[in-house]
Amino acid sequence: MDKVAIIGFGSAGYNGAKEVRKRSPEAVIDIYSDTGLGPYNPMLTTYYVKNAIPYDALFPFGTLEGICRDLNLNYHMNQPVTGMIPEEKILCFADDSHVRYDRILISTGASAVMPPIPGLNLFGVFKMRTVQDAVCLKEKLESGTVKRGIVIGASWVGIKIVENMVERNIHCTLVDGADWMFYTAAFEETAKRTQRDLEAKGVGVHCGQMLSHIEEGEDGQLTAVMQSGRRFTADIVAVCIGVRMNVGFLRESGLALNRGVLVDRRMETNYEGIYAAGDCCE
Repeated sequence: MDKVAIIGFGSAGYNGAKEVRKRSPEAVIDIYSDTGLGPYNPMLTTYYVKNAIPYDALFPFGTLEGICRDLNLNYHMNQPVTGMIPEEKILCFADDSHVRYDRILISTGASAVMPPIPGLNLFGVFKMRTVQDAVCLKEKLESGTVKRGIVIGASWVGIKIVENMVERNIHCTLVDGADWMFYTAAFEETAKRTQRDLEAKGVGVHCGQMLSHIEEGEDGQLTAVMQSGRRFTADIVAVCIGVRMNVGFLRESGLALNRGVLVDRRMETNYEGIYAAGDCCE
């Protein structure tokens, strides 16, 4: 009987479990995840904040309970995987226990980058990646207390947060460290045209500005201080400067890694029977 482990249960983990169950009805499938929520698509979170979709639409595959029942999965939420011995297909856990598997799928996804910059932990500073991030930001934007907002990062997520603010008549400032918006994805001419469109809607766009730190004033307002000395003050700050692949627990394992887990065209790693899929791999 096959014994399969899936680490992380987003869209990639769910589809992996679904295929394993289809091909091996008797397999034991153990899921290791750090959330009690069903698999969701992080790109949908900004649409929920915008009220374009209801909360339940964040979970296109159904509830966690229903999925585990239908696919006969063993779900382990409070047993974090801390390492791996890939040559033996062994997972290591925080309590020093070990479990051997026949096959392993790594689908740990990615997390919002929050660099070690002073002030990022202040109340009123938000990131956007998880369902909980979306719930917190939506509640704040709908509280009626936000008149001005700052978005750090002219990314695809950042521009959606700008849109969410503009549609709520919240004055928004967009700041990015690169020379133009969407620096790695758009030609400069396209980026400049987008910037002009935003400015016509009242959005302040400031590129070439690297964040130094965030200060909190006596009135509770937040000031984003740039390395250039420029200061931007608002009621909230949304940090949207990219994502980091969740592969830190594999750094000493021997698996081939770059920014993420390296895989071949079959999504297999440099160890037979160990695979990776989704945002954690390349």
